[in-house]
Amino acid sequence: MQKNILLFYLMKLTKKRLGVLLLIVFSGVFLSNLYAQKIEVRTAIQDFPPYFMKNSDGTLGGMAIELMGLIEKYSNYKIVYDNTFSPGPRVENALIEGENDIHLGFGRDAEREKKLVYTDLVCNTSIIVLTDSDEKSNPKSLADIKAMGKNGVVLSMYNSSVARSLSSKYGLLVDDGAKTVEDNLEKLRRKRARFLIYTDLALAYLLKQQQYKGKFKVLNIDIEKKRLILL
Repeated sequence: MQKNILLFYLMKLTKKRLGVLLLIVFSGVFLSNLYAQKIEVRTAIQDFPPYFMKNSDGTLGGMAIELMGLIEKYSNYKIVYDNTFSPGPRVENALIEGENDIHLGFGRDAEREKKLVYTDLVCNTSIIVLTDSDEKSNPKSLADIKAMGKNGVVLSMYNSSVARSLSSKYGLLVDDGAKTVEDNLEKLRRKRARFLIYTDLALAYLLKQQQYKGKFKVLNIDIEKKRLILL
């Protein structure tokens, strides 16, 4: 009965009114589909375990990849990125130039705050000092390392906020030529420098890997905490 009544009223509509009605219906369908579509945002990935890393089967994994998956699952955003690692400075420049929209994992410092907009805190990480397992010196502070002069050159990551802080704030001689943490560990193992200073999350993860077990030690030097943020 209700179907017959509805059909009757549609038949009574003029062509003009029927056109308006169809426009309203199709507009609603279009807007509904538009809302259902994911909004794409671009990012990039770094060779920066445990945030970004390649699994044994070649797929991408890590804390940042998992977090981006959760963002996609519970929001209307789709995060798009190339399946290749980019160096940190290139990732930062892509954000500044507008080629990318977000990045997860950059430390927060005054220089970056001039160029980038940070969200709320994602997690805290501490800065630690690593040395070869047979290193004889036992500095108690960064001032002790600074007093070593050229014998106290420290390794850190290329153009990172940690490297900048060690140089400008603490006055250390910094070698930040390496673009991966693994490269720095290899330089430390070959005694190209006596100390490596970087985030505990990145170093702690790698030190658990079989090839690094027992080869390095962490010095008891309290430095600072870094804030890792989604930009």
